Order: sequence, then C-alpha cells, then structure tokens
Amino acid sequence: MNWRNPRIHTVDRVKVWLACDEHGEYLRDYLDTRGFPVVVTPLGVSVGSVGEKA
Repeated sequence: MNWRNPRIHTVDRVKVWLACDEHGEYLRDYLDTRGFPVVVTPLGVSVGSVGEKA
C-alpha cells in the first residue's frame, strides 16, 4: 500500500506498507479511517505520488 499523511506530506511523498492478503483489508481500513489517501499496488510496483483522498 502506498499512502501519505496529507497534513504533513506533499503528494509526492509516498510511504509504502506491505501487507499479506489476510491483513491488507485491515491496513486499508486503518489508513482510510484516518483520512490518508491510499493507492494499492502489487509488490514491486511503485507510484510517484498519492493524490488527495477521494
């Protein structure tokens, strides 16, 4: 999961958290609850930015 905290990071500051299939949904909900925009990609696929939360 590629994500950022929009309160302190610009759209080009991307943090990456790995999660197995069993825990991926939990992690996505955790980030979504906090209002952090997230882009989910397969392992090894990177993104250059994470935009605003939809």
